[in-house]
Amino acid sequence: MAGEYQYLIDFVDSALVQCYKEWFTPSLAYTTALCHFKLGNAEKAKSALKKAFEAHPYTGFLFLSKLNGGLTWKHGKVSTAVELSTAVYVVRANILCEEQDVKQFVISELTKIIKESPKLKKSHLDSLKKAPFNLMRHVILSNETSAMARIPESFWKKHEVYEFDLLPPEKGTTIHNYIDQNMVGDAMINRTLDAEEDRQMAEIIRRLQMEQEQANAGNQ
Repeated sequence: MAGEYQYLIDFVDSALVQCYKEWFTPSLAYTTALCHFKLGNAEKAKSALKKAFEAHPYTGFLFLSKLNGGLTWKHGKVSTAVELSTAVYVVRANILCEEQDVKQFVISELTKIIKESPKLKKSHLDSLKKAPFNLMRHVILSNETSAMARIPESFWKKHEVYEFDLLPPEKGTTIHNYIDQNMVGDAMINRTLDAEEDRQMAEIIRRLQMEQEQANAGNQ
């Protein structure tokens, strides 16, 4: 919504999100597809939308239903985490897709993807026994009543609520509570190695092309 399309794409492609599938949330997954489309990369947008649906099928169903109607989820109960993360995202569906070409792209591609996906994988969020605290906080701070209504009543009884901050983070919480620096370090090393391999391959191809050009010039 802020128009920072490339920034969001780069974040989703970063080692941090690639390391932790929990960070590849429905909102990031589906919005990445919209960002590619906004930047004029239709094929990347289609690929990202398919990846988003494979990771979060329930969200895809509700996203499409919000835009086009007439679609019902018939693949079993989903977890509270999936319900909440989906509810807080699809409530903005019409705003995210207010441009007709974007809306038509999502409708046509999601319809096609759903038809071609008879067997659906569960979202990784379904494996969580309870919705993460930071997800609850995000839902509450979003102030979207339809999403907040899905928060279990028991949650309100267990946590402090203040007028100036409806659900303050637990004391001592930092970004390091949500990441394993060793995993991130390993991912960055692997990415660097892959980049070096790509560079070496490009150099080999360049040299072969130069040798071929020199040989052709000699034959002439």
